[in-house]
Amino acid sequence: MSIFWQILWVVILSSVTLLFISYKSEGITSERLRSMRLNETLRDIQPLYRSLIKGNIIKVKDGLIAEGYTIKTGGVIPAKSVILHQENGVFGEMTIWSRNTEYGILLRYLDDIILASRIDTEESDQTLINTLLIVQAILMFFLYAWLYMILRPIKQLTKSLKNFQDGNYQTRIQVHSKNELGELARSFNNMAETISELFKSKEMLLRNAGHELRTPITKGKLALEIMQDTPQKPIIQECFLRLDTLTNHLLTLEYLQGIQNLKQETFSMHTLLLESLSQSFADEESVKLNLQNDFQITGNLQWLSTALKNLIDNALKYQEADEAIEIILQDKTCSILNVGKPLQKEFTFYLNPFVQEEDFKEKKGYGLGLSLVATILKIHHFQLQYAYQHNKHIFSICFSSQPK
Repeated sequence: MSIFWQILWVVILSSVTLLFISYKSEGITSERLRSMRLNETLRDIQPLYRSLIKGNIIKVKDGLIAEGYTIKTGGVIPAKSVILHQENGVFGEMTIWSRNTEYGILLRYLDDIILASRIDTEESDQTLINTLLIVQAILMFFLYAWLYMILRPIKQLTKSLKNFQDGNYQTRIQVHSKNELGELARSFNNMAETISELFKSKEMLLRNAGHELRTPITKGKLALEIMQDTPQKPIIQECFLRLDTLTNHLLTLEYLQGIQNLKQETFSMHTLLLESLSQSFADEESVKLNLQNDFQITGNLQWLSTALKNLIDNALKYQEADEAIEIILQDKTCSILNVGKPLQKEFTFYLNPFVQEEDFKEKKGYGLGLSLVATILKIHHFQLQYAYQHNKHIFSICFSSQPK
């Protein structure tokens, strides 16, 4: 979950909590205030009601005014009022009522009627508190909007970093602020510019190095063709061939390590396998196929066939038993099995360039095959897995795409 959604959820939960507390506290407080006010009012007006029975109306009115009441005319309780307490006698009546924040009493004895009310300040204070809580909840949403505007460059920076990671080295961030986030964006732009220049320099170096290396190799091979046959000629030809192959492998590896995206298409696993077998040293007797199912792959057919071909050639090269290697297709996974001794080190060690088992260094190879395979699969976001079971090496390519 992004930081923006986290902040929004905090704002929503805080606002809902404030409103819930306001609602609950209002109910509890109002009930307590109503009970306290009723008891106080009964205690105050009972002596006044007795004075009214004695006919002393002026004393009753003065007493009500002294308690903060306002004498009202008409003698009728306002509409939509709530009756809190009522006592009816043979000749009189004593009623306590409320309406919103207005709190009042009605005293009647025979033909004498007194209606009075006052504003309950405590009820008003509670209403003010509730209003302030609602305003605070609204302000929190405005705070979220303000934080969103401040933190939006982080979202842009995250998107730009992802684009840069995916190989778009021309990605830059538009800088509009001069605060710390603006400095961060400018630092990213400077870093991206530096890395882009490094990649350009690397590409130029590879082109120049490839040209400078291949030219003398080609001249040497041509010179060998016109050279008279001597006992040393096959040795020199083998040296030039190995040097040419090593140069091509190194340039290919460096090229792949400098890119993040390849041209992709969709094809079947059977197509990839046939393409790889046609490039490898395998023949019908050296490979046993176990094709349980076919499935579709999205990727670069040329480079994926190179990766699979390298695994097949390695299995053939290091097969110790006089039997065919096995290729199994199952559950979007292609596995290559060959008989051999356990690896002396962790599998990840052999993914580095120029790494070989000590026991197999006499075999022709440069230790670049697995490194090239791992690089190609990493670009495609596929997995290279390894296991050793029943005296067999099992190299598997899992074609289920992994998160970038």
